[in-house]
Amino acid sequence: MGSNIGTILSMVFVALFFVLGVDIMSIQFAYTRLDQVATTFSYVIAKEGGVKQSTIDSYCEKYDVVFTCKSNCTPKKGDIVDYQLSCDYSPLIIAKQDMLLTIERSTVIGFYN
Repeated sequence: MGSNIGTILSMVFVALFFVLGVDIMSIQFAYTRLDQVATTFSYVIAKEGGVKQSTIDSYCEKYDVVFTCKSNCTPKKGDIVDYQLSCDYSPLIIAKQDMLLTIERSTVIGFYN
């Protein structure tokens, strides 16, 4: 009888650890997606020669991210633009409220293949 109760209680812990693992994997997938979007933004900013608000807004809607220019928002050729991309993540078990995932990147104006 005692071993049955122990097995049932251990299954509860196994289920909680499984949900925690799924949550951590989901955060990693969201972060990887955000990194891919940042690479796209870097290419677009470098190719267009600056931060064009209309283009940035269309990409923000397309990828569901928030773009924030950190420094040098009106650059010349050869300048470095620092920017930040962020998105919301709704965790399963890690937190009760939404989490904000943020990534900071920089790009050189006029440097692209």
